[in-house]
Amino acid sequence: MDYVKKILKTLNPVALVAEMLGTFTLVFVVLAASKYAAGGLAIFQQASAAGDVQKAFPAVYLVSVPLMVSFALGISIMTLGKFSGGHFNPGVTFGMWTAKKIRTAAAVAYILVQLLGAFAAFGVMQLFVPEATALTFINADAWKIFAAEALGMFIFVFGIRAAIAQERSSLESGFMIGASLFLGLLFAGFVSGAGFLNPAIFMATVRESLGGLSLGPVFGPLVGATAGVWLYTLMEEPQSVKGLAKKPNLKLKVPKKKKK
Repeated sequence: MDYVKKILKTLNPVALVAEMLGTFTLVFVVLAASKYAAGGLAIFQQASAAGDVQKAFPAVYLVSVPLMVSFALGISIMTLGKFSGGHFNPGVTFGMWTAKKIRTAAAVAYILVQLLGAFAAFGVMQLFVPEATALTFINADAWKIFAAEALGMFIFVFGIRAAIAQERSSLESGFMIGASLFLGLLFAGFVSGAGFLNPAIFMATVRESLGGLSLGPVFGPLVGATAGVWLYTLMEEPQSVKGLAKKPNLKLKVPKKKKK
């Protein structure tokens, strides 16, 4: 019991609140953006059938959700990132934990409050706009979904590690990480029909029975995040892993002049 109390004392309540608020914002935006995209897609289909070229512009609807979610993440990082590091995603937290960038107790607490924020956002949205809370996949191939989530998350987390390592300002970090999420979501969405790249969003919003598909959006991001964190770590600090690589010697050797 004393050990548990000691662990609880090491946790930063401000950081936990920041993680919950950031995840709440992301899930809320995902649900709102998905409703907007669904409405836009219906307009596009009607316009295409009627031959109205001006209204039949699918690109807007294809990128609207990734763009809105990436913008929301960038704003959340700029406003809340200084308090918690701006994870807002169990996959990101898990990846950072595997690379020992966050303590175990803090990682567990982060994931719990992230899930709490996600379910709270779902509950609020369901209270006001129930029809906006039905998310699903277009593609039903379980392995394809797993691969799409893993590779999309890899792109996202690789960008996060780059922003951290380069010690960017909050504005630059928000833009860089938001852009990385946008690219990851585009890739995952193109392959699977719906990119989540966040286990908390998937667990809170998808309510239908997916069977084996439920493993993809949960474990795919964990695998992708771990790979993204470790690849950048190896590239940045190759000497930290023995036998894998050595730091390149970039010093030019200038030949000494012979004495006459």
